[in-house]
Amino acid sequence: GGFTPITGVVEQLLLEVCGRAMEVTFVNFAKILGIMRYRLGFTLQEYSEIMAAFRREDRSGREKLNLLEARSCLDWLGFDISQEELDAVWQEDLKVQALTANSSQSEEYSINDFDMVRLVRAVREREAHFVARRLRELATRKGQELPEDAAAV
Repeated sequence: GGFTPITGVVEQLLLEVCGRAMEVTFVNFAKILGIMRYRLGFTLQEYSEIMAAFRREDRSGREKLNLLEARSCLDWLGFDISQEELDAVWQEDLKVQALTANSSQSEEYSINDFDMVRLVRAVREREAHFVARRLRELATRKGQELPEDAAAV
């Protein structure tokens, strides 16, 4: 499936690929789409921060994290998420099942760097949906109505 880039990403990608001239040729357009897919809509800085956090937690050099290490990585990136919430994101949002029958054994997950980017994206989207839902609830309580796209994510 597709995704919507996070606000400001397209402008930063234009600058990154096209330079100050902002000349969008077909080749540049194709590059932008490729980079956007590869980074899952994150800016170069955000993507680099995720990769740095991943490398920081991958102390063994296996290029894989378990779910406990992934949670520590998310914590380092500024996301406050419980192990249970992370399990839910991993299984429900990313449709990944544990490698063993006992899905509560977070040690059994094997998360590579791309999975980590997917995980950060899913956690960020969950947070954004939660905030949008709360904004709608507050507006409704005050008798206000938000435009459809005001709290859209």
